[in-house]
Amino acid sequence: MIYPLWKKLTGTSRSIYLLVSLILLIYIYPVVAGSRFAVYVLGILFATTPLTGVYAIADNRKTMIAATVLAIPAFVAIVWHFFVGYTVANEELILIFIVVYYVFTTIAIIRNIFRRNTVDADIIIMAISAYLMIGLCFAVSFMLTETVIPGSLLEGTADGIVGWTDIFYFSFVTLTTLGYGDISPATPQARSLATLEAVCGVMYMSILIARLVSDYQQSKRS
Repeated sequence: MIYPLWKKLTGTSRSIYLLVSLILLIYIYPVVAGSRFAVYVLGILFATTPLTGVYAIADNRKTMIAATVLAIPAFVAIVWHFFVGYTVANEELILIFIVVYYVFTTIAIIRNIFRRNTVDADIIIMAISAYLMIGLCFAVSFMLTETVIPGSLLEGTADGIVGWTDIFYFSFVTLTTLGYGDISPATPQARSLATLEAVCGVMYMSILIARLVSDYQQSKRS
């Protein structure tokens, strides 16, 4: 039952691979966090996103070429970061490569959504993928901010240490405007990022839903 559904989805949308890789990255890593292999699991999951991201927007040749050019340094940076080793200096450069690629891919997917005039399974999958990509873009941006300015994010625990799992959590809590308050931005840079992410989350949902409803009504009339 699962295989026929997967086969149908892969034949319907290129973005399904990106969506699956994002779901695994966001929800599987916290499960293994704290184990000996957590860093390698995170590295593998992170390394798949540039590959699936390029494939998701491969229907446009120019966009695919640009995405590939950006994905190569991002992929190499991820592999170098998680499997070779790094210093503080090149960690910042690595995170910049990843942020640039994620932002480009997210914008490309959103452009594809708004270029379509009909609502189908592909559009829905792209919309979900883009939403998760926004959260991931900001998660890496928060990690970059924390790397450049230590203490930008504060956690209300005894050690106060903020790791990858905490940043993923904080990013998506901010994106959805839940705001539990257990992790808070402590510097102007982090607060600006948090404000921008909350605004992006609200605007994305309101504009996208309005667009999808409009396209659906037009398709129904046709």
